[in-house]
Amino acid sequence: MSHAHHPFVSTLIAIAAMAGISTAHAQTYPRSATQPGMPADAATDSSRSSTTTTNDASRMNETPSSANTPTGSSTYDNSASTPMAFESPAAGTRSDDSYSWLPYTTRGYVGINGGRAEIGDMACSPFYSCDDSSDRVIKVYTGGMFNEHFGLELAYFNTGNIDRSGGRVRAHGGNLSLVAQAPLGTMAAVYAKVGATYAWTKTSVGPLAVGIPSGDESDAGPSYGVGVRLNATRNWAFVLEWERHALKFAGDDKNGTKLTTLGVQYRF
Repeated sequence: MSHAHHPFVSTLIAIAAMAGISTAHAQTYPRSATQPGMPADAATDSSRSSTTTTNDASRMNETPSSANTPTGSSTYDNSASTPMAFESPAAGTRSDDSYSWLPYTTRGYVGINGGRAEIGDMACSPFYSCDDSSDRVIKVYTGGMFNEHFGLELAYFNTGNIDRSGGRVRAHGGNLSLVAQAPLGTMAAVYAKVGATYAWTKTSVGPLAVGIPSGDESDAGPSYGVGVRLNATRNWAFVLEWERHALKFAGDDKNGTKLTTLGVQYRF
C-alpha cells in the first residue's frame, strides 16, 4: 500500500537524513581546535614539522664566531695585537717614558747655554794685553735619564776668542758626562756631572810675543761640574751651570778651563 506524502513532509525527511549523515561523519573524524576542517592526526603532524623546521633555522642562523669561540674566552680583538706607532708627548706634558735621543735613556731633553769661559795660567807677552776670559761661550747639549736620579749627557761647546799676547786663544770640543740629580720639591733640582772632554785648541800670538808658544792642539781630559735647574713649566726650565774641563793649549799642560753658563732647557 503506497502512501502519498505532502511536499513539506518530504522536505523535513530529507533535512533530517542529511543531519544524521553529518553527525556520523563528525564522530568518525574529529576536527582540530587550531585548524578547522583538518583531522586531528594531520594537525599534530603539521605542528611537529613546523617545530623541527624552526629549530633547524635557528641552528643555521648561529654565527661562526660564537660557535668557534673557546670556552672562557672573549671575542678576539684585533687591536690587541696591532703595534702602535710611536707618538711623542704633546707640548705641555711630560711622561716618565718620554722620548730621548741617547740610547738606553728616557725623559730626554735638549738645551742651549751661553756665558763665560776662563782659561788657566798661560804664558803671556808683556807687550800685549793678557785677557784670560771670554764672554762669548756657546754650549748645546742633549741628555736623558736612566732612572729618577742618574742620567747621561752629550754636549758641544765653543769658548769663542780670547785676545792674548797679540793673538787669540780659542777652544771647542765635545763632552760626555754622567749626571746625578736631586729634586728640590717640584720646581727645582740640583745636579752634578763627571765625564770626559775631547777638545781642539788654537793659539796665535803677535810678532812681539817672542818665546810665547802658539799652534794647534787636541787631546782628551776629565771634566766635572755642578748646576741648578728651575722649572718654568712642565717642559721648559732655566739652568745655571759651572764646569771645569782639562784642555790642552800650545806649550801648556792640560789647562783647567772653566765655563759658567746660563741657558734654557726643553724636556720631551
